[in-house]
Amino acid sequence: MANLIVSSEICEDVWSPVPPSIEAAREGATVIVNCSASDETIGKASYREALISGQSARLISGYIYANAGEGESTTDLVFGGHNLIAENGAILAEAKRFSNGIIYTEFDVQKIANERRKIRHLQRHRNMCFRGFRLIRTDRNYSYKNISVQTIRSS
Repeated sequence: MANLIVSSEICEDVWSPVPPSIEAAREGATVIVNCSASDETIGKASYREALISGQSARLISGYIYANAGEGESTTDLVFGGHNLIAENGAILAEAKRFSNGIIYTEFDVQKIANERRKIRHLQRHRNMCFRGFRLIRTDRNYSYKNISVQTIRSS
C-alpha cells in the first residue's frame, strides 16, 4: 500500500494549537495514530469527537485515537476508553465509553491521497516549512516590548 503512511502523536499533541500531525500530513502521512490518556469530564466526550473529526478533516487523513480505559483510572482521574476512528471529518467507529472493547474499521487511503492532490496546503513546498513558515517580505519593521521583527520586501 504505497499511500499508507502512518505517523503518531501522543495525547496532548492533538489538543495543542499547532499539533505535530499538521507537519506529518504535510510530509505525507495519511493516517495519524494518537495514544492518549484523556480523562473524562462533563462535556469532554463531545468536544473530543469534534476535535478528532475536525483534525481528520483538516489533514484529509485517517485518525485513530486510542484513549486510556476504565481499568487505568485512579482515585484522581477517570478514563473512559473513548476510542475514536475518523476519516476526512467523519467518525467511522466509536467505542462505548466506560466499557472495554475493540473498535476497527477501514480507511480508503487511495481516496485520501486523491483528495489531497486537490488541496494545495498539504502539498510539500520547497519554500515552506512548519518550523519557519514562508518568509513574506515587506519594508516594515514591527516591535512588541523586547521582540523585534524586521521584514524585507520580496524580490
